[in-house]
Amino acid sequence: MARIARVKAEGEAFYHVVSRIANKAFLMNNDEKKEVFVNMLHRAADFSGVDVVTYVVMDNHFHLCVRVPKREGEIPESEILRRVGVLYGEDRRAALEKRLAGFREE
Repeated sequence: MARIARVKAEGEAFYHVVSRIANKAFLMNNDEKKEVFVNMLHRAADFSGVDVVTYVVMDNHFHLCVRVPKREGEIPESEILRRVGVLYGEDRRAALEKRLAGFREE
């Protein structure tokens, strides 16, 4: 069960994030699996707009220190599309861009 946040910062904030694999399984038990996880982690961070300051990945859990920057207004559509491309790939980004263009025409 997730802990309740004790403090929520208004501006820039740093968070320590911990997550354990279900059933205490040792699924990340080699360097290749850990590398796949780290690549996914960086794509998710880019998509979310956070910075991974440091991390450690162990066989059955991981720790992160992330920086959440101060939010400066709305995120432009071009940045949202870029982030979708980072996380889901160019095909998904192009499909979303086409769909958004269709909404604008209506």
